[in-house]
Amino acid sequence: MSKNKNMPFIIFASTIFILWAFAMLIALSYPKEAKASEITAENITHLVNNERILRGLKPLKVHYRLRAAAISKSQDMADNGYFAHKSPTGADMWDMVGYRFGFHDLGQNLARDYGSAEEVVAAWMNSPKHKENIVFSGFKTTGVGVVQNKNTILITQFFAD
Repeated sequence: MSKNKNMPFIIFASTIFILWAFAMLIALSYPKEAKASEITAENITHLVNNERILRGLKPLKVHYRLRAAAISKSQDMADNGYFAHKSPTGADMWDMVGYRFGFHDLGQNLARDYGSAEEVVAAWMNSPKHKENIVFSGFKTTGVGVVQNKNTILITQFFAD
């Protein structure tokens, strides 16, 4: 004769609760689907630095002069309706940054009309010349400029020693 006929029910109910709690813990700790991030200077810099860190390189530091020059470059492209490393007046990154601030090594990545910061950096990483700028160990500083007008978004990233 059994002393406690309810014992199996109590064990069963507590087991179900424990399994439910464990499943909820796993569900809450599992990463959600990654959302595309907004195209901002901070997001681009963060993603570029992630690429560098993955390759054992130090992250780039944001340089205020490079950032100002990158914003100026993106704005110039928006205002004058072009998308190129050299402006219609013939000015290039050396004219905008190198000669003025004494940098010795310079690089420049441009992008336009992408939907997210991840798409921008992925495109650069799939382009040998753009990737070379991102992973060049001689670059220590960066500045990103993002300008959006009615129909387009323009991104400039300068790299320097």
